[in-house]
Amino acid sequence: MKFCDAGESSLGGNSFVKPKSDMGVKLEVFRMSLYLTFPVVMFWISNQAEWFEDYVVQRKRQELEEFKQKIRKQREERLLQAAQQSS
Repeated sequence: MKFCDAGESSLGGNSFVKPKSDMGVKLEVFRMSLYLTFPVVMFWISNQAEWFEDYVVQRKRQELEEFKQKIRKQREERLLQAAQQSS
């Protein structure tokens, strides 16, 4: 029966993970920080009341006005067609 030293497997060899290069570690730290900060920053930006008022509410009001104009135009066209057919 073979006893294993620390870091060796029973099949032989070393089970420790080989250290990565310095550049690989820096890249992983950068990626991890990006993955963590991006959602936090986006959440913070989107929850700013000023931003919400300026961009979302005004855009919705503009879309509503455009929709009202489109409905008025369709109604006027139907009334015009009905008036032309009845005369």
